Amino acid sequence: MEMNESSSKFVDQFATEKLLQDKLLKTRHSPENSIFKEDPFPFKDFGKIGFDAARVKLVEEKGTYKILQLPSPIVTEAYPENNVIYLHFHPAKNARGNVLLVHGLYDDNVVNYNFLIQLLNEMGFNLYLFILPYHYQRKPAASMFSGEFFWSGDLFRSQHAAKQAVYDIKATVGFIEQYTPLPTIIAGFSMGGNMSLRYFLLEDAVEGLFLINPVTRLSQLFWESPLLRFVQKDLESAGYDLERVEEIFRAVDPVKNMDHPFVGRPVTLGYSIYDQIVSEAMYLKFVEQFKFPTVIRYNSGHLNILRVPKLASDIAQHFHSVVSQAI
Repeated sequence: MEMNESSSKFVDQFATEKLLQDKLLKTRHSPENSIFKEDPFPFKDFGKIGFDAARVKLVEEKGTYKILQLPSPIVTEAYPENNVIYLHFHPAKNARGNVLLVHGLYDDNVVNYNFLIQLLNEMGFNLYLFILPYHYQRKPAASMFSGEFFWSGDLFRSQHAAKQAVYDIKATVGFIEQYTPLPTIIAGFSMGGNMSLRYFLLEDAVEGLFLINPVTRLSQLFWESPLLRFVQKDLESAGYDLERVEEIFRAVDPVKNMDHPFVGRPVTLGYSIYDQIVSEAMYLKFVEQFKFPTVIRYNSGHLNILRVPKLASDIAQHFHSVVSQAI
């Protein structure tokens, strides 16, 4: 199903303005007096992280899916709600593989993913929806909305949140290997795509990676995204410029940690040509740097790509392609 250009752009613009008016304009954050410290080497202990199956809990059964909980490798005393990983597990009948789906920034409605989850289930994939730090059930009591503490003017907390997301993905992959031992790929949407890519650059433990409208340059996001223009003003008021922000996020930004292009690697990039959150020009620069072996363009916007049936088919095709090459 092709999406209309004007309606796709309208959905993105409406969602951006709603986020700004209802949430982002009502909060103010600053790097000053942050409880977090800048970490120039956030992944120095990445290889030491393991997974303890005995600490997994079933939180809730909700009809066709379960909510599972496992401990995060990163513990923050100030936000105990954020110290556990939540997975929404949608099992498939006669499953042939697993898809770990990582959602987007400020996401607060899992219904947005139901269509894609349903199609992938019908195609024979167990679906794990991974909850990013500070979102959904991980939202601290002090936070106004889902994701507020993940990405804000408190740069050191945001750097820490990105680090935690990558460590949590690693722990989740270890869990999936034991819980449903089938070939696994990651599908990361928007900010979830950026976090998944950073994980993928650190560890070769899944069969493939499918990026869906990913954030392209994490360290420049405050200066490039229309959604974050007021957060940028908060940073400038605190005396921070783009150069300093890039320095803080250098270690967690995939673009800053790419040693060689993805030629021959099991990675697919899917992006929307009507995207109003991440421009097509930014995607094209992303493609040029990473040399993705497969690039798929969708006639959709940033958000309504999740309603494009072809997306599920392309994820399935990516899975079959990378798994057959691995045999």
